[in-house]
Amino acid sequence: MITRVVSILAGLGWLFLNPVSLKISFLLYFLFLIIILYSIIIYSYFYLYKKHQLKKVYLFLLPLDIVALSLITILTGGPKSPFLYGLYLLVTLPAFYYGLTAGVISASIIFLIDIGISLYFYPNLTELIEQSIFRLGFYWVIALSGGLLANKYHENEKVLQKTSDSLKNKVSTLNLLFDISQSLLADLDLDHRKQAFSEILKKAFHLSSFSIFFLNNRDRKVFFEFSYHPEKINLSLVLKALKEKETFNEFRNKSLKKKPFQQDSLIFFPLMIKEQISAYLLCLKDELKELSKDEMESLTLFASLAGISFDNAFLHQQVKESSITDDLTGLYNHRLLKSQLEKELKQAQRYGKFLSIILFDLDNFKDYNDSFGHLEGDEALKKIGKILKKNTRLSDFAARYGGDEFAIICPNTSLKEATIVANKLQQAVSRYRFKSDTSNNKFYKITMSAGISTFPLHANNIKDLLSAADSALFKAKKQGGNRLEIANPLQ
Repeated sequence: MITRVVSILAGLGWLFLNPVSLKISFLLYFLFLIIILYSIIIYSYFYLYKKHQLKKVYLFLLPLDIVALSLITILTGGPKSPFLYGLYLLVTLPAFYYGLTAGVISASIIFLIDIGISLYFYPNLTELIEQSIFRLGFYWVIALSGGLLANKYHENEKVLQKTSDSLKNKVSTLNLLFDISQSLLADLDLDHRKQAFSEILKKAFHLSSFSIFFLNNRDRKVFFEFSYHPEKINLSLVLKALKEKETFNEFRNKSLKKKPFQQDSLIFFPLMIKEQISAYLLCLKDELKELSKDEMESLTLFASLAGISFDNAFLHQQVKESSITDDLTGLYNHRLLKSQLEKELKQAQRYGKFLSIILFDLDNFKDYNDSFGHLEGDEALKKIGKILKKNTRLSDFAARYGGDEFAIICPNTSLKEATIVANKLQQAVSRYRFKSDTSNNKFYKITMSAGISTFPLHANNIKDLLSAADSALFKAKKQGGNRLEIANPLQ
């Protein structure tokens, strides 16, 4: 654009300083006016509507420039006109903007125009050659040298642009992975990590379905899994195949390379490699086709970060559970029992619901310990803990109350319903046959006594609720055990 403005001003300056006939002067000023108006229109259009294609603007200006400059050259002296040098610009600019091919085409057109002008002024061929041979050859020198330099420049520009785009993608990837690590490491809660993991896969990588699973290498059993639209992945078939030792070993060997691998329509991303644990992120192959190479690398790195993140969450969960669970039975401990009971009592008071608590005590457990020792007694307690877990409802809260005593919190449960729960648990324990390693293959029966109290029938606070259940339990024990007693109602 600057070249055009300077050229037009120089041409007008020449006309002003070199008077010509009125007729020719009128024609020249008219041609310059057309060039100026046309240039303004074309530049305005591209700036307003085609700004991203601004490089093409000269293609629309070039035809007018060729015609107008050829006429101006003829009107101002032909081969002797100073405007003849403007024809060199009509070769130089296309060669610079669009490369060698455009330069050669422009040189060919201008070469023919120059010959036509020269023949008009020099009909004699000898005189034409003497006056114009160097000038005519110089068009090709400009076209070739300018075009080759432009091609090299454009090639370097593309390389630089590609490098720039790659660097931007790398920076974007690093920012993404930083955000990922922050979100995954900030909260150790397993459910929160599952949610964060899913959101990243959906938003950052635009996946519409995926699955993740962790399995134990010794028995090839899955101990953790979750999916987003699992029906597309068909995770159940994958897990079924991995139960076969040969298939599992094949997957294990592939995952040791810590790189994604394909199996049928799925891509497997190893999440973490441990001696006892294998974990994978599963994605549909067709969905990953949409990802670039950099995005695939980011997804692979993300999978590794996610594996570490979930491993930390598992460890945190184990530590958390160990602080609230009884080491021996696996049930909740006495400390958590009281805080849970307080929480449930507030809920019952607020919404006018029942809340029942059942206390159990093993009737003949002292005799079992005396006969087989405390180690065998501990094994029996472990089995009782499993029985209680298996036979309580999802809404119930089972805990070890202390020694050989157990407690069950039953939210939103009436006295009648709590009695059914207690009877079921008593029967489950009494039906079980305990076998000691030192008992010569003999089986022993252990029974439980139970005491029940219900809010608001028997108490209005935690202390009284526990005390009422304990009194009922004491009554059941006093009457010979293997009984269920209900607390005395409030007076």
